Amino acid sequence: MTTIQKSNFLHSKAIKVIAAIVLLAGLISAGYFATSRITSQNSTSTADKTSLQTAKATRGDLVLFADGTGTIVPAAEASPGFGTRGQVSEIYVRVGDQVEAGQILAQLDDTEAQIQLAEAQAALDQLTSAAALATAKQALAEAQSDFDAAKETLAYLISPEVLYWEEKVAEREQTLADAQAAAQTEPSEAARQKVTEAETSLEYAQAELKYFQKVYDETYVISTFTQYQTRRGRGGTRTEVIKVEDEETGEISNLVYPPTEGEIGMARADYELAKASIVEAQTYLDVLNGAEIPEGATGASLVTYIETEHTLKTAEYNLNATRLSAPISGTVTALDISVGDFADESSAVTISDFDQPYSLDAYLDAEDWGQVRVGYEVEVSFDIIPGQTFTGTVTGGYPALDTSSFTSTLVHITARLNETIPYELPAGSSAAVDVIGGRAENAVLVPVEALHQIGEDKYTLFVMENGKLRLHVVEVGLQDLTKAEILSGLDAGDVVTTGVVKTKSLDADER
Repeated sequence: MTTIQKSNFLHSKAIKVIAAIVLLAGLISAGYFATSRITSQNSTSTADKTSLQTAKATRGDLVLFADGTGTIVPAAEASPGFGTRGQVSEIYVRVGDQVEAGQILAQLDDTEAQIQLAEAQAALDQLTSAAALATAKQALAEAQSDFDAAKETLAYLISPEVLYWEEKVAEREQTLADAQAAAQTEPSEAARQKVTEAETSLEYAQAELKYFQKVYDETYVISTFTQYQTRRGRGGTRTEVIKVEDEETGEISNLVYPPTEGEIGMARADYELAKASIVEAQTYLDVLNGAEIPEGATGASLVTYIETEHTLKTAEYNLNATRLSAPISGTVTALDISVGDFADESSAVTISDFDQPYSLDAYLDAEDWGQVRVGYEVEVSFDIIPGQTFTGTVTGGYPALDTSSFTSTLVHITARLNETIPYELPAGSSAAVDVIGGRAENAVLVPVEALHQIGEDKYTLFVMENGKLRLHVVEVGLQDLTKAEILSGLDAGDVVTTGVVKTKSLDADER
């Protein structure tokens, strides 16, 4: 590819400006000297003289490109294998067949996989049968009965009011925690109001719990756990409070047996277990009726269901693994198995997608490294379609030079045509590929020799105006080895200098 060459000889901007001034002065002097010698008719001998070379700025097209060669390659290619090992029993395609994504290409012997699937399906069917559903409903009812009994026992030991407000405190603590988390995540006046409301509600529940705990100690224990005895007499039976005497003080009082911490602890444990059992029984019944399994759900019955379902899915996967299906649509370009072979996960078939627009692998000279970019335009002409050129786009570039050739190092790129072409070309069709690095149309062009670089991306040139040289600062666009595009500072038709040469001047007689 033709590239823009920038002078590295002078590194100081000031030096470059001085050099440009000196060059201008030299060229003007040389121009004056040459003009004087040309117009002089009095010379009588042959002598050397200096003459300016000039060229006219013209309009035209300038294209920068890198040329290379390429071949048609699949836009996509896949080489699938089976998901398991087994003996090939059926092959449904041949090389050259067109296949669709998901189409079955070949089959392994699946006798054992079919048996495993049937057994797993039967096990799951048994868990979801009508009898299993009835059993799950019965288990839920029993869990509910156990819960009611456990709650009644705990309420008796600590009083129904204390149990009620303990649960309310726990609920409102969770409500407050949720409100605080929401307020931190998305602060707002509404969120802060919810936190305040939750705090007030919790404080109320805590106050109620404290009050009924006091009532429990002062009233409930005495009224509930005072011990009575039944006496029989002539008038019948009667119940009376058991009295006891304090051995030290001799004081007589009612006999009271309040529940111990151990008894209350056991009752609380039974109550929590009963609550968890209801949740597990309800969740399992919901799952049997088709609901999703909640995250973190527990229970022996649910674990059995999950394991059975997993076994079924594994059996389905193993059966599907005996079938080789096409991952993409395309053409079968290779088939590496035969009926009776033992095959596994290794590649068994190759499918190539040659759908248009065609894709190409292309190689360019190593000197074009860095001059080709994804998105650049390409022009492609195929050897088997002479005289026609098609456009496309660079779609990728390999990050390293290709050294597989014994003769040269190459730049490896991929490209794709922009449109379909009215020809079905065979895979591997060769083509000439030009990567367009830049294009200027109807541009003002001058020879590159006319340019003088005075800084980074800054250029001047000398223009002949009324027989005199004038310095123009110009904006330069594309350049190749011979021409440069002038974006501003010069018009087509202007005469520019391109250098100084030595010529021979003859005397009048010789002319």
